[in-house]
Amino acid sequence: MRINRAVRGRHRASGLAALAGAVVLGVSGCATSHLEEFNSVEMGDATPEILPTETDPAGQVTDLDSPVAGAVSLDDGGVALQLDDPDRVEFGHISGGKFVSDEQVELPDDALPIVASSDGVLVGSAEGIGRATADGGYEPIGDTGPVTAVAELEDGRILTGHADGTVAVRTSDGGENARLESLEGIDQLAASGNVGFAVSRADTTVASVYPDSNEIGPVLRPGKAAGVAATTDDGWAAVSDTTGNALMIFDADPLRLHQMFPVGKAPWAVATAPGTSIVWVALSGENRVVAIDISSGQGREVASLDTVSAPHSMSVAEDGSLVVGSADGSGAQIISPEEQKLP
Repeated sequence: MRINRAVRGRHRASGLAALAGAVVLGVSGCATSHLEEFNSVEMGDATPEILPTETDPAGQVTDLDSPVAGAVSLDDGGVALQLDDPDRVEFGHISGGKFVSDEQVELPDDALPIVASSDGVLVGSAEGIGRATADGGYEPIGDTGPVTAVAELEDGRILTGHADGTVAVRTSDGGENARLESLEGIDQLAASGNVGFAVSRADTTVASVYPDSNEIGPVLRPGKAAGVAATTDDGWAAVSDTTGNALMIFDADPLRLHQMFPVGKAPWAVATAPGTSIVWVALSGENRVVAIDISSGQGREVASLDTVSAPHSMSVAEDGSLVVGSADGSGAQIISPEEQKLP
């Protein structure tokens, strides 16, 4: 992701100072009123909205027989969609602007949202963790016990989150190397290289996880309600602030809040476009996705497109297509690069 690195020098404030500065910068001309409104909202417990209204989605929509709980782009150019009722993952590809399923893998009951892996996708649940592969296989990994989040590092090690707020650093076969304490809970883990990024929604905290030194780095409490995080290969993390109606941009190593700006109502799913400075944000309160260019140090909306209802999962495929999954059963939406109309 290309971002103006001069931003580092201008935003070395941390904690509340960084938060306040970001809010003011993002609303030139109306900073005072927006800050007052922002401060009046209670913090924590981010949840997406579901609008009952019909939409006219951009691109094409593939009808599915159940809600979409997760969307992951695969290294081979394919796409994995996690579906509910029953819990399963559909491995497939994009053809003619639609999702075509090639293989189906049954998942454990109440599986967490799938995450990217070097081979297929990782899955966490009350049963532990496992890996589903595009050839139809599923293999449990180790004996981790129940997990609340999972992520794979670049070198194949695995991070797992647990209900007591700890993060376990594990070998690729699930063996526990270390158990790190610092957070109230772990709702999502993401990875950029060999650095982890943890989100706790109950108290809207985010933290860096350093598996090489077995440490949890700075813990910040930014925004009003941290929702979903997406990371880039070069160490950045974009996090939706669902209650604060904002997008937050962090440097994960060390953890610093660099940008924060309004994006629309109830942002939830976030996806980064590799090799670009574009962050896609799904607005669950508007049934809309927006493309934000963050290269200048202050987010700039460069595209806005209508989506399926309940756009709660999203990914950018290898060919640049945007994949949006509906959590209320309205299907999987594919928006080609041409239909995105990015500058």
